[in-house]
Amino acid sequence: MRLKILDLIRKANSGHTAGSFFRIDFIYILYEYILQLNPTCIHDRNHDRYIQSKGHAVDALHVAYCIIRNGIFNPQLLDTYLSFVSNFIGHVTKKVPGIEQSTGSLGRGLSPCAGMALSGQLNSQFYRVFVLLCDGEMTE
Repeated sequence: MRLKILDLIRKANSGHTAGSFFRIDFIYILYEYILQLNPTCIHDRNHDRYIQSKGHAVDALHVAYCIIRNGIFNPQLLDTYLSFVSNFIGHVTKKVPGIEQSTGSLGRGLSPCAGMALSGQLNSQFYRVFVLLCDGEMTE
């Protein structure tokens, strides 16, 4: 998976290697073994949610989405990463299939997750919400 991240960053000539390497194992295990999510029904409102608060470490999320189960999207779409016409930009964006919340600046993931969890409880929906925060976000 790390080689795929490196390849993605190399082809785009841009990316955040360290942040993506740090996350890839967590994201893979979360999507492959923990989240209740059907990649063919990503718009089902009763599935578990993951928010990546550090939006600029998006490379790991894109690579994981191609690898997990049957994949959330076609890996060939990553060939457009960071191109002018692509939805695959340098931050997490809801324009990409399966993304629940656009993030960019540090510290922007926890509040939406709390809102999603509260909304689920108030509407008697039974899904879980996960967020990954980094140490830099805790100091901002």
